[in-house]
Amino acid sequence: MEALWTDLCQHEEILPVHDWQKEILDERERMVERGESKFSDWEDAKKQYLDKLIEEPTRSGTHEII
Repeated sequence: MEALWTDLCQHEEILPVHDWQKEILDERERMVERGESKFSDWEDAKKQYLDKLIEEPTRSGTHEII
């Protein structure tokens, strides 16, 4: 994943950014500037995500982790 990200960063000028994507990124930046964003380190974020998956069954009533 790190290698992919590094490669993408080196060629960002060829990756199109649509207006709707820029609007989302701009709003997120404003939220950071206003102190309205929360951040988690990667390990905590993964744990929160997996815990949520375990707690909430899918629509079929079964638990699925992909």
